[in-house]
Amino acid sequence: MKKDFLLDIIKSLRKGLRLRDIAKKFNISKQNLHYHISVLKRIKAVDKIGYGVWEVYENAELKVKKLVTKSTRITDVSMKDLSKEIPISKKRFKEILHSRGMDTCVVCDNDLIQIHRIKPESKGGINEIFNLIPLCPNHHLDIHKFGINDYYKGKINSFYEKLEKVTVRNRIRGHGFQFRLKVKELRGWNQENRIKFYKKKGIPYYKLKVFGGGEGIVVNKKKVWITNKSVIIFDKASIIKNTAKEVFEEELNKIIDLIEKIEGMFKTSFKINGKYKFKVTRQHYARMKDDLAKEYNRKNKKLYIYNEKGLWFVIDNSFNLEESETVHPKTAKRDMDKAIVPFFNSLQENQGYTPRFVLDALGKNLELMNGIQQNQLIFDRNMKSHLEVLDKLGNEVKRLSNVISGVVKENKKLKLGDQTTLGDF
Repeated sequence: MKKDFLLDIIKSLRKGLRLRDIAKKFNISKQNLHYHISVLKRIKAVDKIGYGVWEVYENAELKVKKLVTKSTRITDVSMKDLSKEIPISKKRFKEILHSRGMDTCVVCDNDLIQIHRIKPESKGGINEIFNLIPLCPNHHLDIHKFGINDYYKGKINSFYEKLEKVTVRNRIRGHGFQFRLKVKELRGWNQENRIKFYKKKGIPYYKLKVFGGGEGIVVNKKKVWITNKSVIIFDKASIIKNTAKEVFEEELNKIIDLIEKIEGMFKTSFKINGKYKFKVTRQHYARMKDDLAKEYNRKNKKLYIYNEKGLWFVIDNSFNLEESETVHPKTAKRDMDKAIVPFFNSLQENQGYTPRFVLDALGKNLELMNGIQQNQLIFDRNMKSHLEVLDKLGNEVKRLSNVISGVVKENKKLKLGDQTTLGDF
C-alpha cells in the first residue's frame, strides 16, 4: 500500500469529495477505495460521522506517515485470518513454519535457523510471511555479504511456492456479507422513540437517507441500519475456511450473536413465531491464490460472468489477492462449493487431460449444482468463449485457450436484486 495514495485520499476528503467521486478521480473500484478508507479509519485518521460525511483529524497526515506499510495479502497461516498480524513478528513466523514442518534453512535444511527479511526495512520491507525466509547462520551471513544469487533465488522461490500451498492457496475467504432481518410490529418501535433511546444511552447514530427513514449505528464494530421494518447488518470482515459452507456457518453464528446483542440493547425480541426471519442480501466467496486468477492477473485482464439474473463470477484482483470469486447474493455459496472448487480441483488432480476433458469436467461438475442450472450453462458458455487457461495446466489446455476469447461484458451495471432466504441454506 502506498502512503502517498492514502494522503491523496485524505486531501480529497478534506475538500469534501464524496467516495464515489474519489474513486472516479483515481480510477479505482469502490471496493478498493473502501479498503483504503478502512485503513485510515483503523489508524484513526478519518471517521464517518454521518451519511456521506467524513471527519478528517488534524494529525491525519502525520498518522499516515508513521504508518508501517502493510500488505494487502491475507496470510491465513494459523487457520484464521492473520491480516491483523501484519507486520508479523519473527517469533510468530517461526511458529508458523514449525507448525507446517518448514522450520529449516531454505538452502541446506539445517534446523538451526535465523529469520531473514528479503526486502530490507531501509527499502520499505516489512515482516510479512512472503518477505521472510528461514536461513541457517552460515547462509544468512553469506546472503548479507554477497546478496541473493540465482541459486538462492531458486531455493527461495521453491520455499514460497510450498509456503503458499500449505497456508492460503485455494482456501475460501468469505467477505462482504449483508443480512436483512425482518422486524415484527413492536409497540413504540419508531424513529422518534429510538432516537430518544440513543441519546439517553449515549449511542452515536446518524439518520439514514432512505425511504421510511432509519438510523445507522455501530455494534461490535459492524455497521447496522435500524428501520421500522428491518435491521440491516453489514459485515466486511473476512472468514477463511476450507469451504464456503464452513464460512457461512461461522458467519451465521456471528450474526445471530450480534442480533441477540441488539435485542439486549433495545430490551426486545426480533423473533417471529420463535424464529429470526432474515435474508442474505450480499455474500462473496473467494478462492484464494487461484491459478486461474493468477493467470488473469499476470496478463492484467479481468473476467466477469453473468447469467440472466446478474453477475455471479468475478476475477478482478481488487486487492492483489489473486482470487476467483462467486458473488451472486442467492447462489454464491453453492456456486463456489458445487461448481468452481470441484472443477478446478479436477484439473489439478488429472495430468492426462485434453481440451475435451476440460469441457467435460466443467459440464460434469456444474451438473452437481442443485437448482442453478442456468449458472451451469452460462459458466460453460463463457469459459469456452473467454477463458485464458493456466500456463501451468499444460500444452493441451493451452491449446484450448486459442479457442477461448472474449466474455459477455454488457450488463456490468446490472443490479443484483435477488435475495436469499435462510431456508435456502
